[in-house]
Amino acid sequence: MRLSDIADVRTEEGCKTAVTRGARSDTIHRFNLHITFYYKGSNRDGDNGMGFFSEAIRDKVFGMIEAQRGNSAVHEKGEPENVFWAANGSFPTEKVHRVINMEISSGESIKNILYKDISTFIVLIEEGREDYLILKSHDGFLQFYGVDNQFIMEMRINLQNNDFRTYSIINKDKEHLVEKVQFTTPFGQFTPRERDVISLELVKTVIKKYYENIDEKNLLKEIPYIETTEEIKRCMGLIK
Repeated sequence: MRLSDIADVRTEEGCKTAVTRGARSDTIHRFNLHITFYYKGSNRDGDNGMGFFSEAIRDKVFGMIEAQRGNSAVHEKGEPENVFWAANGSFPTEKVHRVINMEISSGESIKNILYKDISTFIVLIEEGREDYLILKSHDGFLQFYGVDNQFIMEMRINLQNNDFRTYSIINKDKEHLVEKVQFTTPFGQFTPRERDVISLELVKTVIKKYYENIDEKNLLKEIPYIETTEEIKRCMGLIK
């Protein structure tokens, strides 16, 4: 395989079906295929590709391709899509986007959901048809809950030493308002600080920035927040 033969490189999963035909019956086999790259020169450029039954092997192949390509980012910034990780565990921090796995309160989950597809699920929270939405990434998660135009949004960043940091997204105009308020949602009743109740517009902005910035420091430069690590650890009984 030559690099010039590759139309696109991306990590995807697809459920495939095969049939073994017998004299009296047919056997249907269903399996997950982990896809790495797509070839040029098919009827639709990049339509035919290479997939693997093993996700681990797929990731190794991806690492080999990236090493040959100088470990460059696959997707440049524009409309946020997925970010791909290098085999050696290092992460480029510019012109790439996060791999996001999404979960909602009803139990539905989607792996590698693209930014352009997330708005449908935000509406479910806004209208009270789902209680919460969680976006999981390589270094933690971003979650929010609420209804109408009032939401609580929280973020956790996992550190390499099994430690973590947590943040609350805040209304910057109300940063000084630290009194607790009553906050009722389909998810339950809460008493956040007034500054912690944010608009739907800010929720969407933070989600976009979360996709666009895989480095914690770069992300925090783009969003309004208050660090809550000590408070959360105290509530969890990790510190006194």
